[in-house]
Amino acid sequence: MLFVLLMFGFDFLSAAGNAKVLNFASNLGALILFIILGQVDFVYGLIMAVSMIIGSYMGAQFAINKGVSYVKLLFIIITSLLILKNTYDYIMQLLGK
Repeated sequence: MLFVLLMFGFDFLSAAGNAKVLNFASNLGALILFIILGQVDFVYGLIMAVSMIIGSYMGAQFAINKGVSYVKLLFIIITSLLILKNTYDYIMQLLGK
């Protein structure tokens, strides 16, 4: 979502903020659906929710202290590493290893 918003001309900070709002809305919709279907493990969900809140708070403080340019560089590095890892895993799966 972040990449799509960047392609539409948003600056990095606005794109990140809007992506978070859209992600929250989709997660809320999924949660409602899973509650209706009776497929929610509330113990795991609450542990994950508390962890996400703490992580988001720490990440926001980090971004405020370090600045947008540092966060943008970190984002590019981590995203590149994840793409490389997924590519490696896909190739290993094709080779049957």
